[in-house]
Amino acid sequence: MPLSGLISKPTSVKRAVATALMFAVALASGLGSATPAGAAEIFTYNTDGNNDVWVRGCVTTCPADLDIPATLGGNPVKYIGAGAFIQKSLTSVTIPNSVTTIGQAAFGYNALTSVSIANSVTSIGDYVFLGNLLPTVDIPGSVVSIGASAFSQ
Repeated sequence: MPLSGLISKPTSVKRAVATALMFAVALASGLGSATPAGAAEIFTYNTDGNNDVWVRGCVTTCPADLDIPATLGGNPVKYIGAGAFIQKSLTSVTIPNSVTTIGQAAFGYNALTSVSIANSVTSIGDYVFLGNLLPTVDIPGSVVSIGASAFSQ
């Protein structure tokens, strides 16, 4: 956005700064997977016909320790989209107990050393954690399918 657009809309700039600060404080205070006010602005997502949420990624830079909220826009987060967080310099990720499906290459090529997968997850797609530094991963018994090369490299 050009500088002139920012100057003419001080309220939206103040709101964006306030939201970013609230999220940063929430992360620093260790609120875990609780959704701080304004967290919806951190993530890009779509809602399907059943009001289930598909997380598509982060609006701008993702935090290195990523806690995906259980709800966005008042709807349950059910799916993490293909390539949603590929190459985002993540070091850890927590997947909430609302998610059932993790799409292809969703967390590929990060620096992940820690992943927490909720018991609600039933499907892990192809190449989901490709190219990470994961020493171990606990896969819950709810998972019925793991795609090709999900944990390779």
